[in-house]
Amino acid sequence: MSDTAKYVGTPATVSWVSPAAGAASLTVTGPDGVELDPAPAVTDASAQHNATFTPELPGRYLLHWSTPTDAFVNILDVWPLTPRFLVSREQALQRLRQVDNSAGTELDALMLYIAAASAVVEFHTGPLFTSSETWTEVSAYGQRAVVLPNHDVTVTAVSVDGSALSEGAYTVDEEPGIVWVDVGRGAKVSVSYTVGSQQVPVAAQLACLEIMAHSWQQTHQAVVGYNADGTQTVTTSMGYAIPKRALEWIHAVPGAAGVA
Repeated sequence: MSDTAKYVGTPATVSWVSPAAGAASLTVTGPDGVELDPAPAVTDASAQHNATFTPELPGRYLLHWSTPTDAFVNILDVWPLTPRFLVSREQALQRLRQVDNSAGTELDALMLYIAAASAVVEFHTGPLFTSSETWTEVSAYGQRAVVLPNHDVTVTAVSVDGSALSEGAYTVDEEPGIVWVDVGRGAKVSVSYTVGSQQVPVAAQLACLEIMAHSWQQTHQAVVGYNADGTQTVTTSMGYAIPKRALEWIHAVPGAAGVA
């Protein structure tokens, strides 16, 4: 189990109960592979050891506890301040008909389910939050159309073999996400663009809630077995089985690709 998940820039308190009483030390390695220096100070109370530090990067931290006779390794997941959650924790709790009783580990687990469900929805709809992307492809025979993996895009830059093109040297069809540019055989074309918005479609939120609730109920609310709750599921192209109702909501998201 990981320690209680935190947000970047906020104090994180981690703990360990060692097999025997004694002083302990803690080494923390950040997502970038660099150890925190100085190491967090550890407060010892018999076999209970606590430490607090402020993570500066989002991602997974490695916690290496040790005493003269024992050692233990744990993890701490730190969320960015703006995670790609399509729904809030409060919306998820309402869907599950639960009350936020601030039970740390349970609520942290719920955040993971929200994050996973959000990723599944965006796999089918494309990015729903504003994000900057770069798409690169090599022309095998010489071509004019570069088809981006997203639609409704805003192209910010185009380069061929590392050289930036002026805006007049290419044409953008933003709605389908196509860039028209004359290139030679074997040319490497890179397109930088932004996609998405900060307004998440209601249908995408409802799809996320359905996927989250289906997964949560099977593991946390005594609904055991494949489709034991009677929910009809559909296996999508990503190999992930989602509730049929979630698929229906995804179809209602403007511009969402078809789901087989």
